[in-house]
Amino acid sequence: ITPQGVVSTLAGSGQIGSQDGTGTATSFNNATAIAVDHSGQLYVADYSNHVIRKISPQGVVSTFAGQSGQAAFQWGGLPGLIRYPNGVFFAGNTLYFTTPNTIAKITPL
Repeated sequence: ITPQGVVSTLAGSGQIGSQDGTGTATSFNNATAIAVDHSGQLYVADYSNHVIRKISPQGVVSTFAGQSGQAAFQWGGLPGLIRYPNGVFFAGNTLYFTTPNTIAKITPL
């Protein structure tokens, strides 16, 4: 939203899906939380796709962590498996995320 009140879409078609790409050619399934890192990258908890998505300042969406459709928690590095991520937060170079039963972190980015 600009200071003049103009609203525009950075990413997402408005349709349910799990499509990486650019701008409105992308799709999410229950984006529940968003955080921004020190370089302006956005990170989105894509709850029903079981992934964390990254959005560049130019609107390029990519899957950062987890595997779409794989509802499990198994970590040994990226991409790992995530079950229903519902929160994301940055502290320094560490991304913290929550699932219904876990608080996890990815560091350094």
